Amino acid sequence: MLNLKAICFSAMIILGGAYQHAHATEPTTDQKIETLMKGIDFDQQRHRLLDQIFNALKATNLEIPQSFMDRATSIMMENYEDVFSNQDQAIIEIYKSVYSEAEIDAMYDFYSTPVGRQILDKNSAIAEEITEYSLPKSVEFIQKSMSKIQTDPEIQEIIREARQKKQ
Repeated sequence: MLNLKAICFSAMIILGGAYQHAHATEPTTDQKIETLMKGIDFDQQRHRLLDQIFNALKATNLEIPQSFMDRATSIMMENYEDVFSNQDQAIIEIYKSVYSEAEIDAMYDFYSTPVGRQILDKNSAIAEEITEYSLPKSVEFIQKSMSKIQTDPEIQEIIREARQKKQ
């Protein structure tokens, strides 16, 4: 017959190991936030917006050679990654400044459930649809603005005065 102390001691060792294992695999707060960020694909949204802005600028019919616009677009895209290289860490810090650790834990726990994962997937789809809606509006805004800037009498006068000062 086994000794009661031996059984209790064995149980403590087994349960203690299970407890350590469960907590050893617990993600950090940053990892939890990264999971939450998957619901909104910031890079994809920004790339789509930039593409539309570049296309809108190209379509404005300004007296700028297409080769200039192509090169300017290329330079901007080359610098894009440098400028936004720390975006994920910045967003993590924003999450931390807005939400408490308990709130982040609660959101992470919820979004780890099947329903929560579905919602994260749908958040991404909603963000994509909102972008699809807003991009043409952004293009329209830029085109209308640039068209009016080109023909605005005050702008034309400013340009004339600037050219006269150069001569």
